[in-house]
Order: sequence, then structure tokens, then C-alpha cells
Amino acid sequence: MSQVWETVIVGGGPGGAIAARKCAGEGIETLLIEKRKMPRDKVCSGMVMGPWAQRILEDEFGPIPDSVLVEPKYLLGYAVHVPGAPVQTLDARTPITWRKHLDTWMCHKAREAGAEIWDEARITEVTESEGRFKVIVSRGGKDLEIETHFLIGADGARSAVRGALWPDLKPTYWHCYRECYNVHLELPERRFNFFSTIETAPFYFCTHDKDGFLLMEGGAPVGKVKETAAASRRYLIERHGLAPDQEPLWRDGCVEPILYRELFTGSFRPARGNALLVGDAAGLNMPVTGEGVGTALKSGLAAALAILNARSRRGKADELYLQTIAEFKRKFQEIYDFSRRIKSAAATGNPKALSDALLESWREALAIF
Repeated sequence: MSQVWETVIVGGGPGGAIAARKCAGEGIETLLIEKRKMPRDKVCSGMVMGPWAQRILEDEFGPIPDSVLVEPKYLLGYAVHVPGAPVQTLDARTPITWRKHLDTWMCHKAREAGAEIWDEARITEVTESEGRFKVIVSRGGKDLEIETHFLIGADGARSAVRGALWPDLKPTYWHCYRECYNVHLELPERRFNFFSTIETAPFYFCTHDKDGFLLMEGGAPVGKVKETAAASRRYLIERHGLAPDQEPLWRDGCVEPILYRELFTGSFRPARGNALLVGDAAGLNMPVTGEGVGTALKSGLAAALAILNARSRRGKADELYLQTIAEFKRKFQEIYDFSRRIKSAAATGNPKALSDALLESWREALAIF
């Protein structure tokens, strides 16, 4: 026999947790499904970037507890490094955490609001019939059948919900890497340092201090991640004093879907009836910066509000949610234009022009909403 829930949310990250808390807090029977055992980490800077994202998080969850943050609890901002140009900084107080702590705290707050949380539960099938959804969940060695009126896919880059309900969509993926070093380098402290060159722009990699460790992070096209990470490490060796024999304590990685073209042209709309995609599942990672926590928060909240609206008027949730997606598209196109400016600045061969373009793009992205 099927279990029946009014709203099912797949994914226990910021987008799923905020949607679950909002829906449950308004009296909707809400189930959140997370495939891994909580707490679990995610490949992410762990930064809540930009006043707009920080405001959403505090409004919906309250201040982030000190126990969730790392040392230093807040970064002072950003620093741009381009060989041949002076280091430029951008001040922006930014909370920083490990995602295993942030996501677990947010899911706990969702549970406090009345949501039920299932971890170690994997979606194996999603089907739609007459405006309702049947979801098969593998949990504890058993397959469970769930029915729901509203479905939110907040399940990341390789979204099972997206794959089931938008089977013809074939995203391009950007491969991300992360390496953790037990080392201190002479770099601007409490800054998110990002590095680019005339030759590699508009691409960059970054470092930041976290709980006494140095994290090196970046991305690359499919098939290029190992050589790109090695080049980033070599850059730190040659320019910032990383010892050649210094090996990372650990390394990991992930992928991000690149769906800007599909979103901009309208060939992909991340909502259909009462099925809504949020965050990375919807391709809503920020152009240039790659930021995903804030966009997950904003889209997850918008999805919950769309469900509340649809429920009150007995309509479909996609109508209101797609208005938020239209706003994302407009803002993303503005930021996407900066990547062209970064390329143009690099083409001049002027390091200061490249540094200026990078700094301007980040400043705009942080204040975009």
C-alpha cells in the first residue's frame, strides 16, 4: 500500500531543507528524502555568499549557530590574484562552514517545523499520472511506494527527479575538484583567494582557510580535471610557496550541470505542473562564481511558496515558480555577460584589466538579488 504525502522533497541540501521547513511550517504534510546518511559532506566551499543569500537563510532559519560554523567563522571577503597585477580585495563578510554541519542543522530545523526526514533513502523511480506522482524509495532494504501531489527535486547535479521527468534533457557537466592541505601559505588571511592568468581566463581556481587547513578548489571540462588540478597545485608551488612534496590530506570532487543555454532559450523549464526543480537540479548554479548555496535557498523557498499558492487556489505550482525562474534567467544573463568581459580583458594581455574584470564580476554576483 502506498504512503500518501502532500509534498515530497528529494534532497537534504539547502534547497530541500528550506522548502521542507516552509511547507511543514504552513501545515503541509511534508516528507524530505536524502539518499545518504546524515550528517554527510558535500563538495562545496561551504560559504553563504552575498547579503541576499545570508538574509534568506537568517529570515527562514535564524542565525547560524557558532557550532555549525568553522574557524574562522566568517571570511572578510575575497582577493583576486593575477600574475603581473596587484592583488585586489573585495570586502564581504561571509559565514563559512562544512556542508555536513550546515545541511544537518537546516534539516533539523525542518524537522522541528513538522517535516519528516528520511536519510539513507534512494529514489529508484518517479512516475506521473493524472497530476499526481508515484515515487519508489529504496530504504532499509525495502522498496516503498509513495504518492504525492507536489514534488520538489532538490537532489543536485545528477537529479533523479530531473532524469525521470525530463528524460530528454542531457546536461553538459563541469567537473569540480577539491584538495585539503595541512599547510599555511602567505596569502591574504580570511579571504577567499582566487587565481587566474591571461592564459587560463575566464577560468580560475581558489583557496581558503578552513578549520586550520588550506582548501584548494576549482573546476575543469570533462576529462581535464586531473591535469587542471595539477596545474593549480603547480601554480601554488611556483608562486606562493607550497612545498613540491606537500601532498593533500585528501581530495574529492563533484560535477555541476551546465544548463545556461537551455534555460536562456527556454528549451528547458525546471517546472512542470506540480513538479519543481530547485538549485543544481534546475541548473541554477551562479555563472562566473559557480555559487550554489544561495541559489538553492532562493529557488527552494520560491518552490515552497509556489506550492502554498497552488494549494490555496487549487491550481498548479509551476505558474508562480516559473516567474522566479524568469528572474533567475534575467539575472544570470547579466552575470553571464561578465564572462565575455573577462575573456575580452584577457585578450588584451593586460593583467590589471583582467583582475578588474574578475573583481567586477564577483562584486555584481554577490549583490545580484
